[in-house]
Amino acid sequence: MPLWERSEGGIFVGERGAGSGLHVDQCLWSNVGRNWSGFKLFALWPWCERHRILDEAGKGAIFRPPLTKTEEGFLSRAKTVALVGPGDVWVFSGGQPHTAMCVGDGVNVCAYEPGACCKVARRDLHVMLIGSMKLMLR
Repeated sequence: MPLWERSEGGIFVGERGAGSGLHVDQCLWSNVGRNWSGFKLFALWPWCERHRILDEAGKGAIFRPPLTKTEEGFLSRAKTVALVGPGDVWVFSGGQPHTAMCVGDGVNVCAYEPGACCKVARRDLHVMLIGSMKLMLR
């Protein structure tokens, strides 16, 4: 039986520059994300960076354009950086460091639903994007 996270609603609404700071979820669960409107830049760091990136960039760091050279360096270490657009659905491990930021014009509406299965997969969990995979920063 899966365990569902119930500490927050999981709905995120924001305009350009709003986001969820760099963090690791409290459990090693998988998140299923769905984007309804607007664009969100999503970054996920590899498992091996789970402590180092948080120590160096700072827990809660939000990477807003224009990026500094230091922030570009942090993002270059990410395993995946993707632009999520309207209608996109993706899966990622909340146990890996990740951050998201609204980009583009208009309001972004997005939701994540986390769940942890009793049986953990032996292979790494990777971000899977269905739909737009363009990288766009304005």
